[in-house]
Amino acid sequence: MRGMISLSTFSQAQVSLQLWEEGSNLRKILLNRYFKGDHGSSIGSPVSSSYGKTAQGGGSFSGQDSDKSGVSMHDIQCLLDKEGASELVTDVIVSTKNDRIFSEAILLGIALLEGGNTQIQYSFYQQLNEHKKSEKFFKVLYDRMKTAQQEIRSTVTVNTVDLGTKKKDEDNDVSVSLPNKRVRDSNLHLKEGMKGQLTEASTATSKAYCLYRREMDPEIDLMSSGTDATNAEEKSSEEITMSPTIVIMQPILRFLQLLCENHNRELQNFLRNQNNKTNYNLVCETLQFLDCICGSTTGGLGLLGLYINEKNVALVNQTLESLTEYCQGPCHENQSCIATHESNGIDIIIALILNDINPLGKYCMDLVLQLKNNASKLLLAIMESRHDSENAERILFNMRPRELVDVMKNAYNQGLESDHEDESGDDGISPKDVGHNIYILAHQMLMVGSRCCS
Repeated sequence: MRGMISLSTFSQAQVSLQLWEEGSNLRKILLNRYFKGDHGSSIGSPVSSSYGKTAQGGGSFSGQDSDKSGVSMHDIQCLLDKEGASELVTDVIVSTKNDRIFSEAILLGIALLEGGNTQIQYSFYQQLNEHKKSEKFFKVLYDRMKTAQQEIRSTVTVNTVDLGTKKKDEDNDVSVSLPNKRVRDSNLHLKEGMKGQLTEASTATSKAYCLYRREMDPEIDLMSSGTDATNAEEKSSEEITMSPTIVIMQPILRFLQLLCENHNRELQNFLRNQNNKTNYNLVCETLQFLDCICGSTTGGLGLLGLYINEKNVALVNQTLESLTEYCQGPCHENQSCIATHESNGIDIIIALILNDINPLGKYCMDLVLQLKNNASKLLLAIMESRHDSENAERILFNMRPRELVDVMKNAYNQGLESDHEDESGDDGISPKDVGHNIYILAHQMLMVGSRCCS
């Protein structure tokens, strides 16, 4: 065993030395060209010939993504793939038990696929399909999704239970201090569902208030005294920090999105069905993850603001973008898979468009607009280029047209206000763009409704 480790270490040292020497040669060439401006002096060198090829197609990077020798991001991705990078990513994801190594492998896969590199997509498909690695590969991702959902559910349950216990203690204190009022109100009973919603609303309010205090006066915690203040701060910090098992979902979903980029039909279908003895439907699992992180498994859809906050809104957006990429092209099978799934996925997507998402919307309206924009794009992708109206009818059945019009008008009015307040503009999403997408969605719904009536 020691001999194998020594040999492995020696091999790695040789590779590192070789790469360091090649990197040094490349740096010398680039520095020489940069300072002397002699772009043709070292063209004949082996390193220059390796790095100086231009993209033969499919590369969409230019300008800042290219250096002075004409090397594009597409070239670098293809060169790494030729040296076995995609195979490395696949093997590490399948075999590693280390979370840090797994995360780095996913990030390397994202870097290889960035920009919609079709050659890298084909390489991954070849590794998974022709080399028979797909069953283990998709099982790893499927298990990660399941673990993240379990973590989200357990976290929500714990928070609700803790708050419920505190509420009981407060009720007991009130009953001791105000016995007469307790007797008069003894006939008032809340339904279990209403109790749960009020409990969750109290949790969200507490979170928002803690965040607001911290933003307005960072030193306010130093002024507080007593163990109760310390415990409250510790609990709020735990609530707003996501577990690593949940955090890793964002790069995983980005990786899956890039696999399907440019409407790659083979990989879109492959995420749903691998034709193995055991298939792992990552399309449905992504939808269930959205269902879980938005909290529909615990109550009504009108309480999205309790679950979507500044810490996890980027993850929700990534989930919506991945689901959209699964469908676009269109991929009719994935469209139907999402539209007809037994979860509350479609209801969640509609609720993201129609409902206010507070308290997030109070201080980060741009994040809420991005959510609504991505949700409307996903609904349009589910209905895209269909010969039947089944998916559209399902969406229309769960949608309230009057509220859709109100959301569209509000987005337009916000756009007018932002134009008056800030004419310089920024990289954030425009409220008018959101309203425009919702208008297209409303127009599609109108057409479907007219056909149904006729």
